[in-house]
Amino acid sequence: MVDAQRFYATHFLNGAARHPRPQRRPASTRTAAPKSGAGTYRRDSDLPRLIHRLPQELGKDDMERARSIVAHLKCALRAERRKGRAGHWSYDLNRHIALKTALDVESGDLARLSQARSLTSKTPA
Repeated sequence: MVDAQRFYATHFLNGAARHPRPQRRPASTRTAAPKSGAGTYRRDSDLPRLIHRLPQELGKDDMERARSIVAHLKCALRAERRKGRAGHWSYDLNRHIALKTALDVESGDLARLSQARSLTSKTPA
């Protein structure tokens, strides 16, 4: 009788019967991963947080401001990469991704702005 009680206690009371394995949800009901990339980048709310500038300082149509924003983003991304490589406790992967996304979008805007400016300067009046 003691052996049966020991068997029952070790096989059924030590977690197997008390804590059944949770059932996995079907793939169709799982939540999707949060989206990232240029589609989720909102300049008016994300950019001031990333490079610590006031929204009033972030003009869209001035070439010098666009260059300044891209330079600040490159500097911030370099600093975040250094933190990541060093294993620093304050490294934030989400910030790194947001900086890279913002840099890609702002660099594209700067390229379009400079291309439009060069096209308008080449056309004869």
